[in-house]
Amino acid sequence: MKSFRSPLRRCHAQPELMVATRLLLFFSLCVPAASAQEVFPVRDGGEARDRSFDVLHYRIEVSFDEPKRMVLGKVTTTLVPFPAALNSVEFDAEEMSISRVSYAGGRPLAYEVKPKTVLIHLDRSFSYRDTVAISIEYFCTPRKGLYFVLPDSGYPLTPTQIWSQGEDMDNHFWFPCYDFPNDRATSEVLATVRRGLTVLSNGTLLKVTENTRN
Repeated sequence: MKSFRSPLRRCHAQPELMVATRLLLFFSLCVPAASAQEVFPVRDGGEARDRSFDVLHYRIEVSFDEPKRMVLGKVTTTLVPFPAALNSVEFDAEEMSISRVSYAGGRPLAYEVKPKTVLIHLDRSFSYRDTVAISIEYFCTPRKGLYFVLPDSGYPLTPTQIWSQGEDMDNHFWFPCYDFPNDRATSEVLATVRRGLTVLSNGTLLKVTENTRN
């Protein structure tokens, strides 16, 4: 990857169906009298968001600029529309710079970057009979969802860590997505890191490759 000069490792993992949020919700509904304090505070008035599409799968490709605490990514989202004629798709993407949006096959798409979302204009209408895959290339310095722990002058021996905690609505700070817990999708992660770091993920490790040129 061009973002790094030191040797890199690219780890490819495909996690199982993400259901942790739903399980936590299920248990909280089963024991309403156990505690009066909410585990996760309700946002957006507590109402479930309306959806115009169902996300089937996220393919998340990321590398990192550690000194800048920056994520450089490409996310390909496979989805199925709900309406008979879907002309646009809007993903949650906050404090993020979008560099390119296209179909997974490579044809570019027009888009608008809003304060908390990216609105993608499709070049034709799609219906619930279609499956659509959209790729977004981006970079960001997330303040939520993904965190950098790096050594500094005060703590020079701190081990380098980059870890994600997006539950329940913070993932859109580090990759564009539909970020509300009323959708269920599978995912895979391709993480490129410098040699000496280890990538950990839920799911199955498919392969590790060395980028000896960089």
